Amino acid sequence: AQPTESEIKNWYRQNQTTLFAQGETQKVSIITKAKTGDAAKDEASKAELEKIYQEIKSGNITFEKAVQLYSDDQASKTRGGDVGWLIDNEIARANVGDDFVDTAMNLDIGEYSGVVSTPSDWCIIKVTSHQPAKILTLDDPIAPEEATTVRDYITSGLLYQNAQIAFITAYEDLLNDLRNEARINRMIK
Repeated sequence: AQPTESEIKNWYRQNQTTLFAQGETQKVSIITKAKTGDAAKDEASKAELEKIYQEIKSGNITFEKAVQLYSDDQASKTRGGDVGWLIDNEIARANVGDDFVDTAMNLDIGEYSGVVSTPSDWCIIKVTSHQPAKILTLDDPIAPEEATTVRDYITSGLLYQNAQIAFITAYEDLLNDLRNEARINRMIK
C-alpha cells in the first residue's frame, strides 16, 4: 500500500540524522598529465602542466580550452574536465591523495589550483560548484545532480516494507486457513 504523508514524515523525523549530505563536497574539473613511473618523463609532464597553469593564470587560454588541448584524461576531456563531486572522506583520499583533496576543498568556486600530485597524475584542479554538509530535507535530492528526493527514497522504502508486511500477513492467513481445514487422522498401533 502507498505510504501516507504522515508515515513518510514520521519516518523522516525518526531518521533524519542519517539523511545528510556526506560532508562538504566540491564539484571539480581537472587537467591531467599521467605519471609513467619514469622520473624524467614525469618531471617533463609536471613542467608542461606548470606552463599550462601559467597560460591559464595569465588569461592566454581558458581552463576549458586547456582541458581540450592538453588533458590526458579522455573520460573527462569531452566534459570540460568535469570529474564530478569530490567528498572529503577516506575513499577519496585513498584514490587521489591528501594533497588533491585538501587543495580542492580549499578552492572557491571558479578558482583553480597550481599543479597538484596524485598517485597516478599531475593535475590542475578547478572547482565549479560547492555543496556544504547539511541534514537533507524531504524535498532535497539524495545526492548532488540526482533527481530522486529524500521523500522519493522514503516512499520507496516504505512501499517495500508495506509489501513485505502484506505478503507475510497473507502467507500467515493462508497457513492458518490450511491448518483449520486440514483433517489429521492419527493411527496408533
